[in-house]
Amino acid sequence: MKNRLWVSIHNVFRARYEHDCCDCTFLGKWHEYDLYHCPQNGFPTVVGRYGNAPSEYTSGLGLSIECLQVAQKRALARGLSLVSRAERERQHAER
Repeated sequence: MKNRLWVSIHNVFRARYEHDCCDCTFLGKWHEYDLYHCPQNGFPTVVGRYGNAPSEYTSGLGLSIECLQVAQKRALARGLSLVSRAERERQHAER
């Protein structure tokens, strides 16, 4: 039983598709998607990868695509920023 539980937990936290961005944070799986937060050099976004080919993903913020909404919620729950560096600096300057 212990080994089966470990395999089950391990598979939840392991991406199923290749993702070549070392800056991304894996947020888990959701349906057929591997979800990621990408800081993207100060312009953060979320990614839903659905295959190994370079083009097999969707990304963006504020979209009505359900997997990206889930990724946004998971990113925020983990304390990952979804606000651009420029926007954070602007907000800080207004204080």
